[in-house]
Amino acid sequence: MSSTTLTPPAGVAALYREVWRHAHGVRLRWAGAMLLLVVSQLLKLSVPWFTAQAINSLQGGGPQAEDALKAAWWIAAIVGVYAAAWALHGPGRVLERSVGVRVRRSVSDALYGKLMRAPLAWHDRHHSGEVQHRVGQASQALFDFAQNYSSSTCKTPSTCWGRWSP
Repeated sequence: MSSTTLTPPAGVAALYREVWRHAHGVRLRWAGAMLLLVVSQLLKLSVPWFTAQAINSLQGGGPQAEDALKAAWWIAAIVGVYAAAWALHGPGRVLERSVGVRVRRSVSDALYGKLMRAPLAWHDRHHSGEVQHRVGQASQALFDFAQNYSSSTCKTPSTCWGRWSP
C-alpha cells in the first residue's frame, strides 16, 4: 500500500499563482498595477543615460555657457523622468494595495469556509484562538506578498539588466 502525501508548491511562482487565484474580480487591476510598476522601472533605467549625456556635454570642449545649458537640459530631463516614474509608481502601488486587500479577504473567507465545514470533533480538539491566529497569519502573508513583494519582483529584473548591461 503506497501512501501519497500532498506537498504544496514552493517558491515565488506558487505565491503568484495563489494571488491570482484569490484576486478574482480584480485581476485586471493587478495586471494594470504590474504594468505601471514595470513602466516606472523602465523609465528609471534611462536615468544613467541622461546623466552620461549631461556629463558628456560638460566635457565637450565647446563654449562653457553652451555646455552648461546643454547639461542643464539633460538634468531637467532626469528630473522629468523621475517625476514621470513616480507618477506611474504611485498609482501602481495604490492599485497593488487594493488587490492585496481583496486577496486577504478572499483567503480569510476561503479558510473560514473550510473551518465551517470541519466536524465538531475537530473544533473540540483545536483552540479557537489558535485557529483564528493561523487564519490571520495566512491571509496577512498573502496580503503582504500581493502588496509589497510583487512590486519588488518588478524591480529585480530591471536592476539586474542595468547592472550587467553593456
